[in-house]
Amino acid sequence: MAEIRTWYPTNYNVLSEEVKGFIESEKFYVRNKTEPIGRLLLSFVEQQSGRSYLAEIPRTSLPIHLSAFAPPQAILSSMNLRDLLRKRVVEVVHPSEAEKILADPTVQEELDILYNRRKVPTERIEVVPYKGPEIPDSAAHEAFVNPRVLSVVAQLQDSNIGAKDAHYQIKAMESTLSNDDLAYIINHAPEGLVKTYAKKLLASKVQPGKGEGQGLSGVDLEIGETVALP
Repeated sequence: MAEIRTWYPTNYNVLSEEVKGFIESEKFYVRNKTEPIGRLLLSFVEQQSGRSYLAEIPRTSLPIHLSAFAPPQAILSSMNLRDLLRKRVVEVVHPSEAEKILADPTVQEELDILYNRRKVPTERIEVVPYKGPEIPDSAAHEAFVNPRVLSVVAQLQDSNIGAKDAHYQIKAMESTLSNDDLAYIINHAPEGLVKTYAKKLLASKVQPGKGEGQGLSGVDLEIGETVALP
């Protein structure tokens, strides 16, 4: 199959008409090209409504249907996606090729396993502000977590980033980190610098002035494995 031209010939930052057509027709497929292969999280924002969407590209070379995660306008305006394409972290797959591969039942079973393992729905997810009194299943629900936090934690889990670099990135977001963000880090980041930082910060946010590790009722923040916010 002929190579897909990703960029408009006279502008390296403008998607080609062919790729725009795939996105606008909601037949936009990409392939994970990370080496060694890792999990990718992409966030998309619909400019007019301000709605945000989150997409996961799991550890597989199979085509992933990004149009299932976000509407066309959100994908077209995504600088995050352009950055991944420029760096050749992902590549565009022609819809006819992708659909032929995905028509194989064994391929669908593999994708189901990859997504179900992390309980990530394959339908489109809208990221909305968390307003409930409790976090589902005593953990921060991914749909309520800052996509940048999800990305740093995923890279940390996959050993694609060092603990010091991850700590620096999380600390840089300190003023905007919500309780959901911190609970997600505590529940999902490996033991170490980042998790310890999140525990201390969450303790100070929930009950300022409490001693270290005593910020949440019934939870020892130095040894507790999961966090349920009051």
